[in-house]
Amino acid sequence: EEDGKFQTVPGTAPAPGVTVPGCRFNPRCGYRQPGRCDRVPPEHLIVETDHTSKCLRVDEIALNGID
Repeated sequence: EEDGKFQTVPGTAPAPGVTVPGCRFNPRCGYRQPGRCDRVPPEHLIVETDHTSKCLRVDEIALNGID
C-alpha cells in the first residue's frame, strides 16, 4: 500500500507446524483458485525491480497492494 503497510489476510493463520497444501494462504485468501492454489506451492517471482510476489495469480489479477 501507499503508506508502506501490508494488507492483512482475513481469518486465522494455521497453527505452528501445520502444513497447508499449495499456497499457505489459500484457505483464507479471497483470490484463491481451487485446484491450483490449494495444490501448487508458489515460487518467489520477481514482478519488477524491488517488488516480488509468491502469488500464483499475480499476473492475472491486481491484488490491491498485496501482490
